Amino acid sequence: MVLSTLSCESPTEVGPPAIVTDGTSFRLERVIEFGHLWYLGRIPYSFTNRTGSTVYVPNCLGAFPVSLETLEAGGWVYVWSGVIGACKSPPIVIEPDGVYETTLNVGGCTSGGNCSPRLNLSRITSAPVRIVWGTGLSSYDPDRYPFGELIPLEERISNSFRLEVLP
Repeated sequence: MVLSTLSCESPTEVGPPAIVTDGTSFRLERVIEFGHLWYLGRIPYSFTNRTGSTVYVPNCLGAFPVSLETLEAGGWVYVWSGVIGACKSPPIVIEPDGVYETTLNVGGCTSGGNCSPRLNLSRITSAPVRIVWGTGLSSYDPDRYPFGELIPLEERISNSFRLEVLP
């Protein structure tokens, strides 16, 4: 009891997070496209299924809802998500103790006009950032919506890391 009081983590938080990035810092590159200033980066990561049951990831041609959150005074705050299609592909199936490896392609514009998604560089480069899966189900029924129940949030978040902008 005394140890959990003094610790920064709750007693149930042990080991690495379910989603682990391949590094602790990633870069965003400046690119001009379609008349807008864009920032693009790649974050390789893996998800280890520690839930004890199969995890199903609904997707559209492999893309599924993934967002970034940044740590601010009140806790973790949503700052970015990619744009994905609205099709329905067979779910990605991750067996217990299975590992799913992929890369999050981060991209966004900062200027006004008709561009999406947007990136607020001052928010994402000034504090730790983490990946959050918007999906990951403990069961899957293609004939229902929602398709199943979400696995707990602690199984859908990554370690924290930094994003920096290349000069």
